[in-house]
Amino acid sequence: MSKNIKDIISELKYEDEEFFYYGKSISVDGVKDIKNLQKNYISFVTSKNFNRYVLKESVIISNDVSLKDSCNLIFTENPRYIFAQILEVFKDYYPDEDIKIGKNFKIGENCVLKNCVIGDNVTINSGTIIGETGFGYVRNTKETKIIYFPHYGKVMIGDDVCIHSNCCVDRGSLTNTIIENNCKFDNQCHIAHNDHIGENTMVSARVMISGGVKIGKKCWLGSGSSIIDRISIADNTFLGTGTNVIKSILEPNQTWVGNPARRIK
Repeated sequence: MSKNIKDIISELKYEDEEFFYYGKSISVDGVKDIKNLQKNYISFVTSKNFNRYVLKESVIISNDVSLKDSCNLIFTENPRYIFAQILEVFKDYYPDEDIKIGKNFKIGENCVLKNCVIGDNVTINSGTIIGETGFGYVRNTKETKIIYFPHYGKVMIGDDVCIHSNCCVDRGSLTNTIIENNCKFDNQCHIAHNDHIGENTMVSARVMISGGVKIGKKCWLGSGSSIIDRISIADNTFLGTGTNVIKSILEPNQTWVGNPARRIK
């Protein structure tokens, strides 16, 4: 199922975004998140903070031309856009998978389950959608075109989880969306791709969690609160009603309220 990098590059639309290849004519086995990169896989890097994950035998898409000495490099000013095109090249490698459901599962009416693994003693109420693709798009540099960033991950739901009515839990993009044991979700919550919700966390109605967020254990997210993408919330954090979190909360056992969120104790 491998593809030669030259064949992959030939399928990219150069007129949408310029790129240059520095490397060998190697075989590629698929795509990976940069933190899980393996030999003969493609990933992308947009920050030097992740350069340590680069492998010599990998293909990296980056705007850092110095990486050409550390890997096979596709150099571009817009790595995420080129990577989204490559994800489409590999779409047949990552088909939708059958769902897996544990014991004592309860489900309401008009629910959708896709691309998910569900533990024991889980309840999902009516109108909830698990495992659909998330809201992932990327613009080209000229801002003349927007393309979809495909999602190939799953939703992993632990034991004793309860998700009430009309919630959406998106599948992961490259890694999985994870809900740990004993989490409880009120109505109309949105859990975006690649979120990780720690065990014993309670999420009130209309909470919106953007993509790539990590929530600690035993948190309480107040009704209508929202959390910006790719930040972390420490264990036992309490968010008041309507709190808008725009930066990571790194210390446990704190209470935050307001827009933007501020600590009150």
